[in-house]
Formats: sequence, C-alpha cells, structure tokens
Amino acid sequence: MRQAHEVLKEFLELQVEQNVVMIDLTEAHLHTAECLATYVKHNENPRADPVSVDHSARRLTDAQKDEHKTHVKFKENQKKLAVLIGNLDALGDLERVRV
Repeated sequence: MRQAHEVLKEFLELQVEQNVVMIDLTEAHLHTAECLATYVKHNENPRADPVSVDHSARRLTDAQKDEHKTHVKFKENQKKLAVLIGNLDALGDLERVRV
C-alpha cells in the first residue's frame, strides 16, 4: 500500500498539471470564439471570397477539435484527482492535509 505522502505528492503534481490544463482550456475557448466570430463575419458577407469563408470554417473546426481535446484532458484529470482524494481519505490523511 502506498504511503500518504506519496499519494499527496501525486495529488499536488496532478493539481499543478490541472491548473495548466485550465489555462489551456481557457485559451482554446477564446481561440474558438475568435474563429467563430471570423467565420460569421465572412459567412454573412455576400461579397466574401468563398476561399476565405472555407478557410475560416476550417479554422473554426480545428479550434473546436483542440478545445474538445483539452476539455477531455481536463475531465480525465478531474477523475484522477477524485481517486487520489479517495485514496487520501482511505489512508486517513484527508483531514490532516485539508484536501
């Protein structure tokens, strides 16, 4: 069985990683919003070059895929953090470390 300090160390490392993922998710969301705004602007312009509309649509799709991938990573980390909290609780150290 793992020691409480090992579980706590893993928890803290994963929490730091999760903070980075949160920043990445925020940036991905903002990028998706910018791509959507560009796409709408090009798509609503009757004189817009079809290549520009197509390009902005591809950029939007790519941004949405990146955002989704980052969101999946966030959810995976949340599940791992929940397991680690359960492990700390089982070791009786949850109260002591105030997680």
